Amino acid sequence: MRCSIALAFVVAMIGEIQASENAEQSPSTKQFKISIRVLEGDPLGKWQNGTIKTLAEPCLITVEKHPFSFVAPGQIPVPNIADTPLPSIGRTIEGEVRSHRDGKIRLDITLSTTTFAEQTDDRLQFNSKSTRTITTIEPGELVKLRWNEGTAAKQTWAELSIEEPKP
Repeated sequence: MRCSIALAFVVAMIGEIQASENAEQSPSTKQFKISIRVLEGDPLGKWQNGTIKTLAEPCLITVEKHPFSFVAPGQIPVPNIADTPLPSIGRTIEGEVRSHRDGKIRLDITLSTTTFAEQTDDRLQFNSKSTRTITTIEPGELVKLRWNEGTAAKQTWAELSIEEPKP
């Protein structure tokens, strides 16, 4: 009798542990709105003087812990060699957003630029540069991230803010 009570207790404890693990692993449905502005020009310049121009201004909705991405100017079709997937040409923003303690947001984001370098009969070459940033921000806080390219007078950067969308 004592053995069966102890066994029932252990089975109940294992069931509670599995239930709490499943609850922690259940997919999150928390959404985030990501407002992005991709800019080019002199970071110290002014809009009025025309020294800064907007290249793209997407607004993305993503689910917590799921990847998001944006490609500007988009994919340029190039011949496919041996059915090999080709990279996206242009500027790419990829990342993931998570809730953090104290109402903050954890952002893991990679900015990359891929350009077409050269092509021969049997080879395509691409040049890629990327910068990864992991940071914690306040909802609605403006974050400026620079691509590693350009001269002092002509750079490319992204400004973004993240918040929970309003119903």
